[in-house]
Amino acid sequence: MCTDINTSGVDAHLRQALQAMTEEADGGRHPELLREMSLAHPNTIKILDSVHPLRRYTCFVHAFGFTEQPHYVSIAEIGFNYVYASPEFGLWLIDKRYLSEITEEELVPNDLAFYFSADGRLRHGAIFLGDDRFQSKWGLGYLFAHGLFEVPDSYGNLARFFRGLTYLKAIRCFIAYAESKGMHFSRRPASGLQEK
Repeated sequence: MCTDINTSGVDAHLRQALQAMTEEADGGRHPELLREMSLAHPNTIKILDSVHPLRRYTCFVHAFGFTEQPHYVSIAEIGFNYVYASPEFGLWLIDKRYLSEITEEELVPNDLAFYFSADGRLRHGAIFLGDDRFQSKWGLGYLFAHGLFEVPDSYGNLARFFRGLTYLKAIRCFIAYAESKGMHFSRRPASGLQEK
């Protein structure tokens, strides 16, 4: 239930150029670099406006709807660089079967695409928008809308797909993950939340 880059028809040179762009320390140059590379490597990538400061979230924080959410922030600030919405959290969700794997054909908006390297490491997460479009945050850079493999080379060549989680389910899973990492709460952080 996965898609390989070899079946996608995406230009490998585009992905290498995107990798170089994301490695550019001056993030303000990314729009210019994207415009330049698009001349040589046509693509469907669009930079999206972000309502949150770009340096405040990552691809997995975005994919699970955690950006600037008080329940998430209160936990991540305590366990930063130890307990946060990371690739390890994504793998934990898969291992614990909190995410239901689906096929690419079964994708509906708000489902997830996880990108893996050849050695099986989870490298990136994106949200499915519909019409073969995905949305993801690239490192400390911009928020993008893109085709499945219109992403930097380091994000891997294999994509697996999962049914999206509501915010309530995602934050409850994150609390359970934090507890599995040794964090203790006198009162469960999401105890007052209701499903919307």
